[in-house]
Amino acid sequence: MVRIHPLDPLYDRDGHETGRYSLRIEFDAVMKVNRRKTRHEIHKKAAEMLEVVFKKQKDVDEVEIVAVIPQRNPNENAIGMVIKMKMNRTIAEKVNWKTFKPNNLAKILEAYWVHPSLISE
Repeated sequence: MVRIHPLDPLYDRDGHETGRYSLRIEFDAVMKVNRRKTRHEIHKKAAEMLEVVFKKQKDVDEVEIVAVIPQRNPNENAIGMVIKMKMNRTIAEKVNWKTFKPNNLAKILEAYWVHPSLISE
């Protein structure tokens, strides 16, 4: 499931709205057979969403994407947020989305966080 939050206005240094916006997207990810595959699938879906948003939403200057694994692990702990990333329009416009490899996403993002349980492997 994908949840798109309302656009948040961006402000200049004086606190005035710029007419530009920030968008937050959350989506449910699925734990795959291994952590590397899980990260790859999340990066692939995020790259697809980033490409579409920056091409179609000309007034959006930054996008934050949060991948959530909603199910519980065998110990009955909720897994929750596993990856959080942020990209701005300046970076997005430099990307050749036709040849871009999702595994390189973390290298070009403005901000990137991954839950420790997905780091190893």
